[in-house]
Amino acid sequence: MIEKIFDPFERDEIWDVKQIRGTGLGLPLSKKIISLMGSNLQVKSTPGIGSTFWFDIEVPVATKAIKQEEKQRLVVNLEGKNILIAEDDEINAEILEQILISFSAGKITRIKNGKECVKAFEKSEIGYYDYIIMDIRMPIMDGYTATKIIRQMDRADAKTIKIIALSANAFAEDKEKSSSVGINYHCAKPLDNEDFMRALLVP
Repeated sequence: MIEKIFDPFERDEIWDVKQIRGTGLGLPLSKKIISLMGSNLQVKSTPGIGSTFWFDIEVPVATKAIKQEEKQRLVVNLEGKNILIAEDDEINAEILEQILISFSAGKITRIKNGKECVKAFEKSEIGYYDYIIMDIRMPIMDGYTATKIIRQMDRADAKTIKIIALSANAFAEDKEKSSSVGINYHCAKPLDNEDFMRALLVP
């Protein structure tokens, strides 16, 4: 079981599943976040006794104290905002959803490819969604194609809904391509929290 402990949705079969809360994504999410910080989550476990988890992270030493008034904090409040997430990676989608929940987002809908994204937007009431978080590389239909189709729809919110791209490719030409198809903001993966907040605040 220990070799599967970081696999999504895995739970120990020796326990009554009814007594176990959660989805089995806690450890995979933790491992993913720690890996994005340049480390690796490790475990040592003894059945019937307990488990120890640990990781090492290098951080720079602060050269001076930062006063509260010197911080220019971004504040994002998504209360009442409905968001459509198009992301085929389950763990990435879960991380995104938790970030959006921390910003008090309203209804969050998750789908796994561009084609489903187009259908979900098309079937929604006009103005229902405030944001689309669009992964670029997805099966069946990519984010660029999905955005083009959405922008060409004959409905009032097709041109105005905010679409934020997520991509491991973040060169100038990638951002230009995103802009050319109607994407409002291009975020690089792994996701930088402040950059994502700026994307959400773009008018």
